[in-house]
Amino acid sequence: MIDDIGNSVDVSGSGLITLTLKNTTKRKIGKIVGDTAFISRSLFTHVHRNSKSYGINELLTLFPISFIQLKDESGTYRIPVDIVKGSPARIFAQKGYEKQLFVPLDTIKKYKI
Repeated sequence: MIDDIGNSVDVSGSGLITLTLKNTTKRKIGKIVGDTAFISRSLFTHVHRNSKSYGINELLTLFPISFIQLKDESGTYRIPVDIVKGSPARIFAQKGYEKQLFVPLDTIKKYKI
C-alpha cells in the first residue's frame, strides 16, 4: 500500500511489515499474525510529547486486521483498529515521516492485557 507522498507499507508472506519512506529508507515496523498487527514502541523515543500519544502508520490500518497489539516499557496493549482509525492524523513529511494516526496514551492504557 502506498500513501499520497510516496511512502509504502508491505507485508511479506511471513507477516513481516516493512515501511519504505519515499522508496529509499526501509524499516521493519512489526508483524501481522491472523487479525493482529504486532508493533513495539518506546516511551522515551516514540511518544509525541505535545499530544502525549503514539503515532501509528495510517497505512497499517488498511490491512485486513482487527487489532494492533502495541508493546512498550509499561506493558502490552491490544487496541481495536477502529480506535486507531478514529485518532487524529499528523504528517511530518518535512522531517521524513509518513502519515500517522496519533492515539493518546490515556486511550491506549484502556486496552492493557
